[in-house]
Order: sequence, then C-alpha cells, then structure tokens
Amino acid sequence: TGMLRSGMLTVPFRIGLGPFAKFMGANEIMDRLHKKYAPEPHWELLIVGVDPEAQGRGRGSALVKEGLVRADQGNFLCYLNTSNEQNLAFYERLGFAMVENTPLGDGGPTVWAMRRHPQGSS
Repeated sequence: TGMLRSGMLTVPFRIGLGPFAKFMGANEIMDRLHKKYAPEPHWELLIVGVDPEAQGRGRGSALVKEGLVRADQGNFLCYLNTSNEQNLAFYERLGFAMVENTPLGDGGPTVWAMRRHPQGSS
C-alpha cells in the first residue's frame, strides 16, 4: 500500500518504461550495495537536503549529527549511498568512510556506498 500511496505505481506511465527501467536498475544496484555493506541492524541516511541559499552554514551537519548521536547511543552502524562526489568530504567529516563506488547502470552516474561505525560508545 505504501507504493500506491506514494504514487510510485504511476511513475512508469508518467516517465515512460525505458527511463523507469533505468531507475529500477539503479535501485537494484544500490540495494545490492546496501545488503553487502550493512547486513547487520543499522541506521540508514536516506535523504538530506538544504536549500542552496542556506548551504554552508552548518544546518545539514547539525541535522545529520543529531541522528548520528542517537545511532551511537544505540551502538548502530550507519549506512548511506550518495551519487554526488562533492558530498564525500561532508560525510567523511561526520565519520563515514567510502566502501565502494560503482556506476548506476550503463552510462549512469556513480554511486558511493559509505559506512560509519558507532562512535563514542562504551
């Protein structure tokens, strides 16, 4: 029912079957990476966005750090995928390490899989 409520079932009709197949292929690659590098219980960082006019002021870092503190308290690994190479340094400053990068299909953008082990836990 989540797919229905989110509108995902109508996407192939709105964007076409070819683009939708590429999208699904990219998701399959990201899912494979996720299962490979975070098979244990973990927290996943899915989407973080800051208005371009507000970037560079620490808002994104503050938002992510709040979640990382909670993950650390529970002694959880954190995992994410990013397809923007410029994000790597940002996530590395927060304790993430890149574990693999691969293209998302033939001619697709690169995706970087990143992990972060719990920090400061006893």
